[in-house]
Amino acid sequence: MAMIADLKEMLLKKAGEAFHVEQRSVGNCKSLKWPALLPMIRYETETYRMEGFGALTVMEGKIIGAIRTMTCMLTPFEGAAVPAVMLDVMEVKEKSTVFIEYFDKTAQGAEMSAFEELSEKYADVETYPDSPVWYNAERAACSLIKISPAQQVGKLVDMTKDFLDNYFPMAQSAEKSAENIPGLTAFSEKMAEGGTAAMEVMKKRFGTDGAKEFYRTVFVPQR
Repeated sequence: MAMIADLKEMLLKKAGEAFHVEQRSVGNCKSLKWPALLPMIRYETETYRMEGFGALTVMEGKIIGAIRTMTCMLTPFEGAAVPAVMLDVMEVKEKSTVFIEYFDKTAQGAEMSAFEELSEKYADVETYPDSPVWYNAERAACSLIKISPAQQVGKLVDMTKDFLDNYFPMAQSAEKSAENIPGLTAFSEKMAEGGTAAMEVMKKRFGTDGAKEFYRTVFVPQR
C-alpha cells in the first residue's frame, strides 16, 4: 500500500519545481488522534506556502482496519486564474481511489480545457459512486472520481501525474487578479462550515469553532 507515499512524493516534488515551497507550522493541528486512549483514527497534517501561488495542505489519515487516506488542497489565494483543487486518495486492502476535484472560484472562469481532456483520456477508468457531500455541487463536471483494484493502480498514478503536469505550469503562467480572491474566500468559509470527512474528528478534538478555524486557516487558507 505504497501509492499514497508515492503520490505525496510526486506532489511535493512537482510543487517544488514550479514554485518556491516553504513548510509552515500548523501548531497543535499537526498530529491528531481519536479517541485519545485507543485511537481508531489518526491524522497527520502538513501545510506549505507556495510563493507566487498560495498554499498546499496535506492531510494523511490512518483508520483502523488498514485504511489509509490522503487529502491535499491546492489553494491559489494569490489570485491566479486557476481552480482550487482537492486531491483525495484512499487505499484499502482490495481497492484504491483517487479523486481530483476542481473548484473554479475565479471571477471570469478558469481555462478548463486541459482538465476536460484528462477526463476524456481516463474515461475508461471506473468512476467511483461516491457518497453525496456538500461540495459535490461546487466541483467541476470534469473532476476525476476514480477507483481501481489495489493491484492495478498504475492508471490512477498516471492520471495524477498528468493532472500535476498540467496544473502547475498553468498556475505558473496564469494571470493574477484580486477579482479572483473573493470567490475563493467564500469557498474557504463554506469549507469551514461543511468540512470534509475529517470534520467530526476535528470537532471532537478542537470543538466546533476550532474545527471551523482549522478549515479556514489551514486546510483552505485565505492568506
